Parts: sequence; C-alpha cells; structure tokens
Amino acid sequence: MTGLIEHLEHFLGRIQGGGPAGKTPEGNVVSLAVYEPVSEGGSVHYSTIGLSKLVRFSIAEGGETSTELLMTSSRPEASSVMGSILVQVTGESLESGEPLSAGDVIGPRGRMFDGSEMEAIFVRAPEHLPEAFSPLRVGDQDIQFLWLVPITGPEAQYINEHGVGAFESIVKQQRPAFEDVHRQSVI
Repeated sequence: MTGLIEHLEHFLGRIQGGGPAGKTPEGNVVSLAVYEPVSEGGSVHYSTIGLSKLVRFSIAEGGETSTELLMTSSRPEASSVMGSILVQVTGESLESGEPLSAGDVIGPRGRMFDGSEMEAIFVRAPEHLPEAFSPLRVGDQDIQFLWLVPITGPEAQYINEHGVGAFESIVKQQRPAFEDVHRQSVI
C-alpha cells in the first residue's frame, strides 16, 4: 500500500516546495506541493495534499470518495501563477463546502497568464498521466485526482452552451497540449 505523498512523488516528481493552499471553516489546512520535473525540461506539477482527508463526498454507487487537485505546466514562466490558481480554487471549494467534479468550469475571470488566452479552468480527469495514477486507495479511502486545466473564454463558453461531452469530443480529435498555457484554443 502506497501513501499519498509517495504516490504523488512516484508519478509527479520529488516535492520541491509548497505552502498552505486553503483552510476549512474549522481551521484545518490543506497544503500546496510543487514538484521537480521528472525529466529535464519536463512539466512542473502542482497538487493539493490533505484535501482528501478533510472533504469526503458521496458517490452514486454508494460510499464516499475524496479528492486531491492537480495542475500541470510545461511553461516555467507560468509557475507562480499556477500555484496561485490552485490555492484560489482550493480555498473557494473549501469555503463553499462544494467539492469540484469532472466537467466543472470555473470562470472565465480574465486572462490568467501573460501572453496567454487562458481565462477559465476546466476540471477533468488527469488523462495526461498513466492510468495507475488515479484513483488511489489508501487504507479504506479512495482518492480521486482532478486536473485543473486552464482554458480559453471561448472554450468555457462552448462547454456551458454545448456540454462537457461535446467539448471532450473536440479534445479527443484535436489533442491539445493542456499543459501549455500558450496553446491555441480548440474552439
């Protein structure tokens, strides 16, 4: 059985830093971790650690599941902003008491990165990582990982108007590099 941190470091790289990412109304803290790239020039990953211990929610099949959040950037210049976005989204989720789910769209809220068209966040499964990454079972707890993907305003609007399935069909055809905050919109 692998613990959460060991699991994250196995797939994302060694933790190189972090800090607080949010606080529950009861005062419990969720941490932010920043990982060293697995290979030179590789993507930098960011994740929450501890969200899964604080927030559990019911699933359709019965029982409960927990979530940790993840962001990924292939652009070193996006590093500080990525961490800030993850902290903001985590804090908002904790304050509202509503867990994020795959298919959620947050924003648009204006441009997030210099020279980038990204204005919103799309929540999806971390399909850029091996299948063994998610879910993770630790003791009696199932932990799902959700990938927070920066998207353009038109992409957010398309999801809101046509649904997640229609957007995912386009994604499947075009295979955008979601790790690149300077990528072109698929819409």
